[in-house]
Amino acid sequence: MTQKKKKLIIISMCLLVVGLGIHFAIQSKNTMKTVEIHFDNTKEFTQQELEDGAKTVISYFNYHYSDSVLHQIDYDEHFYQNDMSTRVTGTSRYSDLPKENVLILKTSYTTGKHVEGSVGPNSLIEGWQFVLTRTHKNGKWRVLDQGV
Repeated sequence: MTQKKKKLIIISMCLLVVGLGIHFAIQSKNTMKTVEIHFDNTKEFTQQELEDGAKTVISYFNYHYSDSVLHQIDYDEHFYQNDMSTRVTGTSRYSDLPKENVLILKTSYTTGKHVEGSVGPNSLIEGWQFVLTRTHKNGKWRVLDQGV
């Protein structure tokens, strides 16, 4: 192989790596560093449990709302306690789960250019809830439901 071909291959590989890096940086624009996160003081969850829940929301959001920008994630203790105290067995998808295995996080975000449904492009959505559940105290959070 000639010296020119080797240089061309090396340059091509470098450009490929840079291109992939840019692609993944754009794809994961919402991160723990770019999203404002607010957690009320709580005896229900540890800081780590709340952070793991926020990471789950960010990951889900990046995949399902790739054209939107997530601004904020909140854990509101009063809202959580009210929701948990008013749930009636059988009326919600999480009513039979132990309280410590249900986490509700509120978000705000701006929709992107490509939006389905009644919400228009570049619209601010506030109070969008993500209901996270897990199978046991040390289990991984997963998104069970979302909405207002």
